[in-house]
Amino acid sequence: MSIRVKLFLTFLLTTLLVVMGMHFFSRWSLEKGFAEFIEKRQQERVDKIIDVLEEYYADHLGWENLVENKLRWISLLWRADPHRHHPPKWIIKQAQREPDHHWPPATLPEKANQRWPPFGLRVMLLDRDKTILFGREELIPQLRLYAIQHDFETVGYLGLLPGKPVSQAK
Repeated sequence: MSIRVKLFLTFLLTTLLVVMGMHFFSRWSLEKGFAEFIEKRQQERVDKIIDVLEEYYADHLGWENLVENKLRWISLLWRADPHRHHPPKWIIKQAQREPDHHWPPATLPEKANQRWPPFGLRVMLLDRDKTILFGREELIPQLRLYAIQHDFETVGYLGLLPGKPVSQAK
């Protein structure tokens, strides 16, 4: 082989390695940035729901009126959604079929499982002593708890179920 061919192959191999490295770095960077974006959005949603619940507690000085009305709970969850202020009808129908304090619904239609479930289906409400107001006992070990405050006192907890990882999005 001549020196010209060897130089060409060396430059070709070097160029391929640089391009492959750039591709993998770009992909890693994009995935990391997207995962951070999703985390930030999730935290914003949690903060918004907590604000709505703190406001509700301050107005009613307790959870009694909320616990008596599952539709009011669902309405509060979707009121905190910046894009959709009313829950889908299939969620209301499913929630009415199940026990009063049972949330999120145990059985969901196939369309809810195709992508990420709506954020409102990943939250539960617990009282100050961590008894369930809206939730399911079997899901408690999975919860990440966020305190709900009123007058510098914890009056309840918002429990967040883990979501589907970004890498598993369909």
